[in-house]
Amino acid sequence: MNNIKLPPDVEFYEDIRLLVYRRSFYGKRPPIKSAILATDATLIHYGKVHALLTQGSPINVRVFQDRKEAAKWLGVPIAILVADADQHQ
Repeated sequence: MNNIKLPPDVEFYEDIRLLVYRRSFYGKRPPIKSAILATDATLIHYGKVHALLTQGSPINVRVFQDRKEAAKWLGVPIAILVADADQHQ
């Protein structure tokens, strides 16, 4: 993997391309939940775009600013989300 940082607008379009692929790939699969934890206004906006682009597919996306609420919606213990966050720091 390279260390080239793309401009935000290019990254955004790559995200859109990935979402379209993800939506078509999951087309006939059972429903899944995807929680996006975001506190920055830009990331919240991107999360909402993600949710909008997956509407009508089996991918149910919601944006959360609170980890506890995300865990509750996903139906998992908060410790799972905290443990995962610690691994990525």
